[in-house]
Amino acid sequence: MKVAHGMEGPLSTMLPDPQQKLLARGALWARESARHALLEWQGGEPHPARGMARRGRLLAPLISANVGPLSAELDGRLVTYLRTALVREELRGAEYRRILSLLLDAFARSGVSLLLFEGAALAERAYPRPDLRHTHGISAMIADADAGGAAGILPEAGFRVTGGRDDQRGVLLRAVHESGLQLTLRFGPMPFPRWGRFAENLWRRSEERVLLGSPTWVLSAADALWQVCARAATGQRRETL
Repeated sequence: MKVAHGMEGPLSTMLPDPQQKLLARGALWARESARHALLEWQGGEPHPARGMARRGRLLAPLISANVGPLSAELDGRLVTYLRTALVREELRGAEYRRILSLLLDAFARSGVSLLLFEGAALAERAYPRPDLRHTHGISAMIADADAGGAAGILPEAGFRVTGGRDDQRGVLLRAVHESGLQLTLRFGPMPFPRWGRFAENLWRRSEERVLLGSPTWVLSAADALWQVCARAATGQRRETL
């Protein structure tokens, strides 16, 4: 990509460096091309397993599944790290989806609309397998008027309310599952104060989908892309992929 003069500095804080680009290719490109990218990435790392743990940890399961049978040319410790990451995420993903299924079912039966975004929605819609999207919590939007009802629904799915409204962060309710999984219910998909009809427009463009056997709502494809890019540019972990 050709960068306009004077923009190299600002964009360099957001765009991946050459080694990160190779990791992304290992996760996303077709199998043979992904293998070549991973081998090239390994060539630039003095300790590949440590490098993967430091800069590619969240992509490791996706890379492992995408590359397929791991090449004998790869560092042995890196192979072990990638295989372990995939198995661990498969086990973790199964439990995550079990809890998410209970939550979606409880809201569907109650009639309160829940709009999933971030990891929970992306795992089901954008990844070849849901367990390849590392997700450490559940984020969803609900309408202001439904906040009180949501607090009564959450115990049915094993969640306990831990916090109330926080307009500065766009939060209506925070809760934690008995397993320790965090849930955040928001009036918008970004941790900023709300702006007029912004949330209304997201709801209007949202799409109804059946996820894990229950009807729910997700952001439109365009809004989901906007949300991912906005979080990538402003989040605390923006130095990662």
